[in-house]
Amino acid sequence: MKIIKLSPEHWDRLLATLPETSKGVFQTDTLGESLWRQFFAFDPMATFVLDDYNRLPELSDFLTMHEQAFCPGFLSYDLGLKIQGVTSRHKPDVPLAIFQAYENWVEYDQGSIVVNTRDPEYIKQIENMIQELIEPQIPQTPLKLENSVNQDDYRRNIKKIHDYIRAGDFYQLNYTQHLKATTSESPRSLFSRMIGKHPAAYAGYFEYEQLTLISLSPELFLRHLQGVLTTEPIKGTRPRGITGDQDESLKLELLNSAKEEAELFMITDLLRNDLGKVCKIGSIQLEAVKGIKKLPKVWHTYSRISGKLAESYQPLDALLSMFPGGSITGCPKKRAMEVIDELEIESRGIYTGSIGYFHPDGEFSFNIAIRTLVQKGAQLSLGTGGGITIDSGWEAEWAELMIKASTFN
Repeated sequence: MKIIKLSPEHWDRLLATLPETSKGVFQTDTLGESLWRQFFAFDPMATFVLDDYNRLPELSDFLTMHEQAFCPGFLSYDLGLKIQGVTSRHKPDVPLAIFQAYENWVEYDQGSIVVNTRDPEYIKQIENMIQELIEPQIPQTPLKLENSVNQDDYRRNIKKIHDYIRAGDFYQLNYTQHLKATTSESPRSLFSRMIGKHPAAYAGYFEYEQLTLISLSPELFLRHLQGVLTTEPIKGTRPRGITGDQDESLKLELLNSAKEEAELFMITDLLRNDLGKVCKIGSIQLEAVKGIKKLPKVWHTYSRISGKLAESYQPLDALLSMFPGGSITGCPKKRAMEVIDELEIESRGIYTGSIGYFHPDGEFSFNIAIRTLVQKGAQLSLGTGGGITIDSGWEAEWAELMIKASTFN
């Protein structure tokens, strides 16, 4: 291990010039109270690929075997379907989960980087990279994203959701679609460009063979630190304004919206109940209710809920029991997921699953995989959508999902 002084500006440059062997990157905008540490890791020593749900217990074995390593990875939404007992009509095109174990990684904190390795050659490699840092030349080629659902089908499905709500199936449902694009840009270049333009509280880059994830997520799914679990659901969106007055007006419009408030409170209750199943009785706390997040393209409202993990549960048990996050399914969760599968035209895959890491000190932190590009060669997929309640109008919801997708313009 070695500690090297490094400014935030040079850390950003370092991320833009990562070694080819680096596969996992976790970066935060450091604004507000992000519960996400900043890493990059290179040369994985082991990989666990979950392609059969019956092998899920092996994930615990993998993490135990590599408990002294840094272990980033993802859980797909399709794994969540199986955990919740929902049968899908769609065939997944990615594994249910992938995790990698690294004995070599770099962590940035308060003006220093810690190089965690037993190999002095890696320390030299990082030192050489820092000495050679230059301002990255990032291409500015916009992505041309195309909708997979047309407006007529979208409008009809919003009506179906309203019918289900009136029938009492659920109170709210998160309805989404995938936007598609092609690119000649490399995944590393795309990540560097996007994170430079749109810093995010829970951003990550994860690479495995031909699959690359570029996540600019603003939302925390679950964090475990010293026996405390924390979740931070987001509900409620408005675009950013062009002028200062317009921006403030849109923020106040969001804060004063009864519809957005009801949506946030429903999901807050759902997540509070999810935490209550794995936490000590009486330990659940609402740390923030109807807080505001300021992002480059949108305003969001959010809640933060925490609780002390019950002694009968391991941290991984809690992560899997709450998966997938209620903010991207609906309330109640299982019935919403059944109707999502009925209405959406393809597997969600990694979108609305979770990307994150297990640290050797016992911490884990996982985002909600929204604002997340999935790249396979030249093919890109971006999921986007929003929560639908009885008060939702299809035109406004359509406009909202396109505003969210504009993060990647």
